[in-house]
Amino acid sequence: MPIAIVVPTLDKTRGEATAACAVANAGTDAYPVVSVDHSHEGYTATVNRALAQLEGETVCLLVDDCVPSSGWLAELSAAMQARSKFNCWFAGPSGACRTNPQCNGRPGDKRQPQFVMALAGFCLLIHRDALIMLHGLDRRYQHYASDIDLQFRGRQYYGARSLWVPGVYVAHELHAPLEPWWTHDHETLRNIWRKQ
Repeated sequence: MPIAIVVPTLDKTRGEATAACAVANAGTDAYPVVSVDHSHEGYTATVNRALAQLEGETVCLLVDDCVPSSGWLAELSAAMQARSKFNCWFAGPSGACRTNPQCNGRPGDKRQPQFVMALAGFCLLIHRDALIMLHGLDRRYQHYASDIDLQFRGRQYYGARSLWVPGVYVAHELHAPLEPWWTHDHETLRNIWRKQ
């Protein structure tokens, strides 16, 4: 079954262009789902609405300012499937972000895929089990950190693992965080997981 690529966006034209590029470069069967205008409910609610309508074994969240390299989705999917016996529920590429070691990868990186604590959600392949068992993204987060929280919950409750695939590169515009969402959501993440 084709992999759904969910592209949350505030700009329909930009979202559609990103989705078209992502599908063209996927290297495997994929179809785009452009989720428009998360300015009212926030990113998390918009993504949950899109994810609730999808079927299939895996879905991919892709931020609307990303430009994936050729074969990106096929490589991420193959790496995840090869490690399914290790309960691999999440996979992500290298790219500009604030999450180590993911932010240190470069195009053509020769390092082997490795399990990490969590991956940045600018491009995140998610196994269907995560969405079913964890009931989607936590709506206490408006825009940021719900991707990290999802992986933390998967690991804590089901032993799920997150796989960084250094050799896959997805260009991503790293910009200044949007306030007040950034502060609110990261404080929420700290407060929730400080107790764990």
